[in-house]
Amino acid sequence: MKSDYIEKLREKREIWLNCLNKDDTNSIIQQVFKMIWNFASFNIINEARKYAYTASNGGVQLNWLMHSLINRCFFDSQLMAIRRLTDRYPLYGKEGVHSLAALIDDIKNNRNLFTRESILKVEGLEYDYISVRKKAQEYIDVNIKDSPFSGLPQELDWEIIRERHEQIDILSGVDDKTRSLKDTIKQDIFDHLYKKLDCISEIREYVDTFIAHAATKESRDSVNADDIRITLSKLKEAHKNICIVVNYVSQHILGNGVFAFLDITNIGDKFAYIDNPLISKDKIHILEEEWARYETEVLNWSGFTKI
Repeated sequence: MKSDYIEKLREKREIWLNCLNKDDTNSIIQQVFKMIWNFASFNIINEARKYAYTASNGGVQLNWLMHSLINRCFFDSQLMAIRRLTDRYPLYGKEGVHSLAALIDDIKNNRNLFTRESILKVEGLEYDYISVRKKAQEYIDVNIKDSPFSGLPQELDWEIIRERHEQIDILSGVDDKTRSLKDTIKQDIFDHLYKKLDCISEIREYVDTFIAHAATKESRDSVNADDIRITLSKLKEAHKNICIVVNYVSQHILGNGVFAFLDITNIGDKFAYIDNPLISKDKIHILEEEWARYETEVLNWSGFTKI
């Protein structure tokens, strides 16, 4: 029975890791990367607005057409990203989704597979890190003392085993003196993860009534939806909790390490040409003509002709 549990956990863990961090465009980590990157980009635009030149009418020299579009698209995309990550749909089947909530649900439903013994075996770690530390020292004495740049083989990295034991201690609510092979994840851990995501319920309510669905006045009144105000600080709070939960599941439960959510490698100069206008003054007439063409097209859809 033990070997069955270990193989089942091995199969499940591969599915969970694929859902979490593989190259699939809809994996959880890809969704989080896009959400955080878009927030960072909007944050720069919003900061730049503070330094816009004053207009003669008392406002600022910002094009309302462009900036209102940026605002609408930013908030809608952020809210939908948060909702997708917290959808409580199944992880499998024709309606399966890669969502953080779905991942946590499936892990919780298979909590019985997570014993200290099965976790360590599936992750390829020995149970007794003291004996591994002794072997590591013997290896160092023979192979590394005269070659300080040589490293230990992975199977002799006893500190990883010690750290994993400490993580499992937290998951199972025991200490290093009461450890056993049968230690498993407490239900409280999942309650804590769900609670971290509870702050997102107001955002989900807003998305359901104003973005994903066009709720009627009666429907909105039933949940006081018209009183909900989405701010940048609320989005940031949701992002923080999502990131905390993702890394907790990845590192502590799945033994997979942590993520840096704002990846700035290989992006080049992110502020290149930002000080240039979108279009020169002598080309604005082209934009007027393009607007007029589309306006005429829309009017024709309505059965009207342009006056």
